[in-house]
Amino acid sequence: MPVFGSWHEMGIYDLPAVTDHVLNATGASQLHYLGFSMGTTVFWVMLSHRPHYAAKIRVMVALGPVAFVQHVQGPLRFVAPFVNLIERSMSLAGRHEMLSFGPVMDRLVSVFCHDEALTAAICQNMLFLVAGQKPSRLNKRYLPVLLAHTPAGTSVRTVSHYLQLVNSGSFSQYNYGKLPNLAQYGSFTPPEYKLQHVTVPVALFWSAADWLAAPQDVNRLETVLPNVVLSKQVKSSRFSHLDFVWASDAKDLVYRDVLKVLDDYH
Repeated sequence: MPVFGSWHEMGIYDLPAVTDHVLNATGASQLHYLGFSMGTTVFWVMLSHRPHYAAKIRVMVALGPVAFVQHVQGPLRFVAPFVNLIERSMSLAGRHEMLSFGPVMDRLVSVFCHDEALTAAICQNMLFLVAGQKPSRLNKRYLPVLLAHTPAGTSVRTVSHYLQLVNSGSFSQYNYGKLPNLAQYGSFTPPEYKLQHVTVPVALFWSAADWLAAPQDVNRLETVLPNVVLSKQVKSSRFSHLDFVWASDAKDLVYRDVLKVLDDYH
């Protein structure tokens, strides 16, 4: 069957290759890993399939960690039941990429989304629609730059795989359907990722207002990972998923603690 990559392939091919390249280029024996959102997902996948890479990681810091997504909120919650229809429709249209912008959209963003435009508020709310909460912490002057790079496009399977997990409540490999699963995995259901292989020290940073890394799902992840050295909730009731990388006060709320973790494992 044709294979169109998602974060699964990023975890079993791309991330190990990047890890080896960094270690070879620096001559170091281990590295510190700092991941945000899908950057955490691919890390769980890598160690699930290649547990020997745990010896190459000194510590893993996870911002807005994503594995289980049963309790996501917002639009993803509502479209998840239609994941098969979405994927079939895109396939029939010959499209295997989504959320990609081109020069025309970039031009529209520069005109309508700069901080003095009357339509800037619409741009802000569209940006945070999926991730949650009104972007009160966003520096509006940076909005055109942010929107010029986000979203940057991804494969349909990257999104549909997450939507499958919203429906199943598990953290498992891609679900092709019963008979294709039997051919691919030797079982009617896709196997779950082996989070018990993530033996490296892990520090989790999460927020109560995060729609994508919901507190219930992060708590579940914490109980499964074998070596969680820190689980820290951001001290703000309105800190959203994207605030981990874009909030004007992220330095005080998150980054100082992140640097302390990295320093502890220096």
